[in-house]
Amino acid sequence: MQEGWHSLILAELGDERIARAVLLLGDGMYYNAALGGDSASPQRAAAIAADRAALERALQVLKAAAR
Repeated sequence: MQEGWHSLILAELGDERIARAVLLLGDGMYYNAALGGDSASPQRAAAIAADRAALERALQVLKAAAR
């Protein structure tokens, strides 16, 4: 499963090192969401949304750097 996800990221970014970094960032977000406490609380849901927004901004920068 992880190889398929990596292949999709690599196809989008075109840079092996950046694709690997993105994969690890996603793993970290998954870990935080899964083990970070009560995801049903409004505060936790807001923190998860903020993490996702930060990752999306970072991906835009990484994608631009890969070109």
